[in-house]
Amino acid sequence: MYKEDLKRVPSFSSNITDPEIRTIVDEFFKLSARYNIRFTNNVTIGLSKINKGKAIGLCTYRSNFREIDLDSDYWEYASWEAKLAVTFHELTHCYCGRDHDFGDGRVYPDDSWLSNIQEFIKKKLFPNSKLLGYFDDYCPESIMHPTIVNNSCFINHYSHYVEEMFLRCDPY
Repeated sequence: MYKEDLKRVPSFSSNITDPEIRTIVDEFFKLSARYNIRFTNNVTIGLSKINKGKAIGLCTYRSNFREIDLDSDYWEYASWEAKLAVTFHELTHCYCGRDHDFGDGRVYPDDSWLSNIQEFIKKKLFPNSKLLGYFDDYCPESIMHPTIVNNSCFINHYSHYVEEMFLRCDPY
């Protein structure tokens, strides 16, 4: 790594006390470098009791900072793949400014019961049709899906998720 590149890599990862989070953040930076994406700002990241319904991770924006909270109760029992998936998802929110969308900018379909019923009926009437936003194995097409992708999806589609994670990345 060149000296000028060191100035572009946020230094906060050395301040992370959880070694697993530090490893995941370092991996995120290595992956972003493969796509020639450099970040100039730090995002604070840590474990806390989120207690916000189903949320297991939150990226909070303020005028002069961004921070990620990962639910400590979830973290204690989550598999390595689940920890990677939720942390990559939240890092992509905070560092790339991505919403719950696809790499091409399409927003994920409404996750309401009505939308789910419509997709179910479509699948029953047209069994060969593909569910919008999902691979044929029913895994989400984006790591930015509104719910964190499960372990098997994360493993089976890891390369796609990594590539898609940095599409439309607006580096922070």
